[in-house]
Amino acid sequence: MRSRRGKPQEKVHQLDGEKRGRNAMKKEETSAIKLIQGSKMEIFLQTMHTLFEIDRREKASAR
Repeated sequence: MRSRRGKPQEKVHQLDGEKRGRNAMKKEETSAIKLIQGSKMEIFLQTMHTLFEIDRREKASAR
């Protein structure tokens, strides 16, 4: 397969033996990164929510 500039497009080997172009690989990497970042953010938000909840309970019991 050739790119627009006439240079042969390099194919990258996958673990499953399938060959994909660099753009397809990049898209997969990007979506994986977004998924990881999203789950990290979710964990962070859950942690903050828990901390605020604990803080609120401590303040309520101190009164």
